[in-house]
Order: sequence, then structure tokens, then C-alpha cells
Amino acid sequence: IQYTDRCNAFCPQCNMRATESYRRSTLSLDNGKRIIDYAAARGIKAISFTGGEPFLCFDEIVSLLKYAKGAGIKYTRTGTNGFIFTESESIHYRSRITKIAESLAEAGIYTLWISLDSAVPAIHESMRGLTGVVAGIEKALPIFHEHGIYPSANLGINRNIAGTPIDNISPLDAYHAFKSAFEKYYRFILDL
Repeated sequence: IQYTDRCNAFCPQCNMRATESYRRSTLSLDNGKRIIDYAAARGIKAISFTGGEPFLCFDEIVSLLKYAKGAGIKYTRTGTNGFIFTESESIHYRSRITKIAESLAEAGIYTLWISLDSAVPAIHESMRGLTGVVAGIEKALPIFHEHGIYPSANLGINRNIAGTPIDNISPLDAYHAFKSAFEKYYRFILDL
């Protein structure tokens, strides 16, 4: 369910980035619940709440996660572009992330994803326009783990995944460049 097409990031690969100028929309809770009811009545066992940036509508997404669980949909998921992880040096960071983790755990979320676009934090943050996200993720992961939530990486496959653009090369060189890039990218994710 694409709950909203609003976004606060600037990802160059996405047509929902903050700089795109078109009329944005967000579903109502009632429409979200109707979709869930329809899916549950047909035996659907997995549902994902996407965006734009779903966490711009955090309270509504939590409500829909709970509703889907109550409707018998076992596998619920949502995620974030990571904006919630900025300002990790704030004295309120831990309590803010704890509140988020508690809400998601209470809702019975099955999978939380965090989008990452590059093995190089500065490139990822530059592409998204969200400074300090990777350091914030590192601080937040133990908090999520304390609440039984083990986030997954939503891999943004693009030409910058290894930290250097892969452009205008032969197919064979592209294969080797992407093979190496994926190895670097996956290592970064696992180390994080």
C-alpha cells in the first residue's frame, strides 16, 4: 500500500523526491483499512506500507500495522529513508528512537527496512540530502534490537553503490565493476 507520495529526501533515482513538483497525496486511514480488509478477506498474508516516505505519516502507519495484524495479516512491513536517524547527537535522540521502536513493536511489525544507496556514507547522505543518517542508524540499531526489531537494508541499486559512478563502460567491465560494487555494498551493510 503506497500510503503517501510525500517525501522529504532528494534521491535522484526517485520521482517522489522532495524537489518534484506535483500535487502530493496521502490515503486516509479509512481507505487504508478498506484495502487491508479487502486483502485479508482474500487470504493475503503479507502487506507492505510504502511511500514516498512512510514515516512522515508515522502514527497512521503504526495504526495500519496494528489493524493489519488484527485482520490476520501475519507479515507486515514498512520502512524509512532514514530521516528519523538524523541529529543523533541530540540529547533526545535515544528517547525519540526508543519511542519509535516501542510503537513499531507494539504494532507487531514483522519487517522494518531502512533504505541505503551506497557503501559510502557520505555519498548515500548526499544522494538523499539527509546528513548524519548512517551514524544515526548505527546508534539506533541496538535500540531496535532491544525491542525485538532487526531492521533490514532496502538496497537502492544505482550506479553509486560502490562509491564511484559506474558509467560508459563495456558490458564485461560493467559486470566486473558491479560484482565488485555489490561485494563492497553488502560488506558495508553487514558491518553496519
